[in-house]
Amino acid sequence: MRGVSGNRHPYRDPNRIKKLYADFAVLKNGRYGCPTSFNQLTPSWYLNESRTNPNVRCDENYDFLATRDIKAGEEVLASYPQYSDDKKPARTKSKIASV
Repeated sequence: MRGVSGNRHPYRDPNRIKKLYADFAVLKNGRYGCPTSFNQLTPSWYLNESRTNPNVRCDENYDFLATRDIKAGEEVLASYPQYSDDKKPARTKSKIASV
């Protein structure tokens, strides 16, 4: 697909697509997990990180549950290492799985 200027459409660029996976996918045991479409992200994909004071936790099905009452306007925080490996490898080739 070509844009107005004749360049590739940004969402068809393989490098930009790989960056989406690197930025937003959950990495567990060397495999990336993400929705089948980034247009269908649930609120759980918008969590911010706090390793010291998270107010949600993740279960084995990647469902997020509040650990305490969360006030209106309060940031929703999770400890990323609880459900995603800390270090992501630089390459994504052949390690992508959907959740």
